[in-house]
Amino acid sequence: RLGRNGWACWEAVQDRDLDELGRGLTEYEESASLVLPCHLDHPVLTVNLRGLWQAYAQEYPGATYSGPGGGYVVVASDRAVPGAFQITIRRK
Repeated sequence: RLGRNGWACWEAVQDRDLDELGRGLTEYEESASLVLPCHLDHPVLTVNLRGLWQAYAQEYPGATYSGPGGGYVVVASDRAVPGAFQITIRRK
C-alpha cells in the first residue's frame, strides 16, 4: 500500500494533478500509521502530531510528514499555507 501511494504521488506530480497528489499524500500517512502505529502517537511526544497532520489534511487537498515521528509537514495546496515556503512544479 505504501508503494502504491508513492507511485500515485509521483504520477500526480507528473500530471500536475493537485487533488490526486493530496489524496496520495494523505493516504500515505494513513498507510504509514498502519506499519508504524506509534509514529504519531508515541507517549514521549509532547506535540499532537496526528491532530496537526489531520488539520492540514482537512484544510488542504492533502498532507503528510517528511518522516516517522514528525519532521516537516508536506502540504499539497494551490494557495498559501501560513508559515510555509512554496514549491511550484512547472512543465519544461
